[in-house]
Amino acid sequence: MAHCPAFGLRSTQVLERNGEVSFGPARKREDDTTEKLLERRLGEAAGFMSASLPVLTFHALDDRASVISCAPRVFRQGVARLHARGYLTIPLSQAVAYLRRGHRFPDRAFVLTFDDGFQTMYTQAFPVLQHYGMSATVFITTGTADLRESAARLPTFEGRPMLSGPEMREMQRGGIEFGAHTLTHTDLTRLPAERIRIEMAGSKDRIESILGTPVTSFAYPFGRSDARSRETAREYFSCACSDTLGLLSARSDPYALERVDAYYLRTTRLFALMTTRLFPWYVFARNVPRQLRRAFTVANFVTRDCPLARGMRPTPRGARGGRRWSG
Repeated sequence: MAHCPAFGLRSTQVLERNGEVSFGPARKREDDTTEKLLERRLGEAAGFMSASLPVLTFHALDDRASVISCAPRVFRQGVARLHARGYLTIPLSQAVAYLRRGHRFPDRAFVLTFDDGFQTMYTQAFPVLQHYGMSATVFITTGTADLRESAARLPTFEGRPMLSGPEMREMQRGGIEFGAHTLTHTDLTRLPAERIRIEMAGSKDRIESILGTPVTSFAYPFGRSDARSRETAREYFSCACSDTLGLLSARSDPYALERVDAYYLRTTRLFALMTTRLFPWYVFARNVPRQLRRAFTVANFVTRDCPLARGMRPTPRGARGGRRWSG
């Protein structure tokens, strides 16, 4: 039988009752015995996550069939479950402070982040966070329009309405932090150095003009960064988030912070893993095929575009077909 190190049980199975998900043994036990065993195991796991910290990433809270969408119901139930199990949020700035000082993270703590600045952050997420006394960091794609008008709404992005100045200021008063996410949400690794600087500094300035407070955090669009963009981020911000799938730990780079995208928590059963010792293993398991796909993509790119990798020979300039290289 398979052994589950997280709970010391053999042949574990997922138990679902009234939308609540837990883990139990495959062989039949009395319900009350199972519940007591789970509570004891979860209590033993309370300090397990203190050496690592989940930073969850959401984008839009809606029911669209999109990779950046999370169903509002899943978000509400997931946050409610975390709160019921004694989990609490800490601001990203505080998490980075723990990281820089070499301190362990608080038990049962996690960070919530929202990328882009969609209006659903205000209409769907903010009421839930206020109800449970939780915080979050919102990374704003500002656009290039003039935002000096105090009530101006950010330009529509990805076909979705964005936050307005009054909504951002209300959330700020409610404990929500804001970070920059560039002007135009472009891949910084494909831009010249000066354009990288404009994208970062421009979005930072626009958000600061709306909120009247410093903006100290950043999230790379698509999570992609290179040495140039990370160096520029160090000039303007105290930390920056990447798309690397993982948990924060003592080895984390403050300018390439790991996160867990909501795509991997898109059902109530997956969200429920947050409250178990299985969660780090789940994140690790999901990261393996992700890294393999990326390695394959890079290898394919090199094979296709690098003539030396394919043993190709140069074609004379102006040859038929217009290609520089041929097989």
